[in-house]
Amino acid sequence: MSAQITYINTPYSDSIRKRPQQPGNFSHYSFKAFRRVYTVLAIGAIMEFFGHGMWAVRGKEMMVQLVTSTFDNMLGISVGTALATNLVKSIGGLDVVISMVMAIALLGFLLGRGILYRLAFSRLLIGMYAWAAFWGFLTAASRITAAGGLFPDVLNLIERGPNFLLPTTLLVLTVYLRRHELTRQSNAPNQATVFQCSLPFTRPLGKRGALL
Repeated sequence: MSAQITYINTPYSDSIRKRPQQPGNFSHYSFKAFRRVYTVLAIGAIMEFFGHGMWAVRGKEMMVQLVTSTFDNMLGISVGTALATNLVKSIGGLDVVISMVMAIALLGFLLGRGILYRLAFSRLLIGMYAWAAFWGFLTAASRITAAGGLFPDVLNLIERGPNFLLPTTLLVLTVYLRRHELTRQSNAPNQATVFQCSLPFTRPLGKRGALL
């Protein structure tokens, strides 16, 4: 009895032909599920940074108090309300910019081609996700530093775990997908696996096929 071969259609590529599905490989349908999960995570991070940033741009009083109390408790420096408000507004503007770049990168990820696609796996976005994770942790931890004690204020840090865990997860996924793209570029097309063909890596990126 001859074994039946199932062929996987990959609409993300204009150049890669249909290939037989091998046991244990990541199928096209598995990637569709992965893309949905990635999209949900990205939207969550975008909403978190945009919402947080807009409150900060408006000079939310609680955020100003977090800044003044943190400087006082941790550094012994007294910061005026006006200076703290300007600092909060500046940070809020940066958060809004980060959320917009995340949104543009998500669009590029879904399109799977062009300059926006190159942004979705660029060093710039990796660095931005790293900063977003770091800053998300600092803002969550500011509830502890502003209070000057660990308990029960550590619960505020735990409650705001998604503030830094969402961008951390996106950072890991972006690095992972970037490595797969570099691997795909280093192999001949006829050596590509179904797993690699299932990902939205369709065209060389940057000069000589290098990522940004």
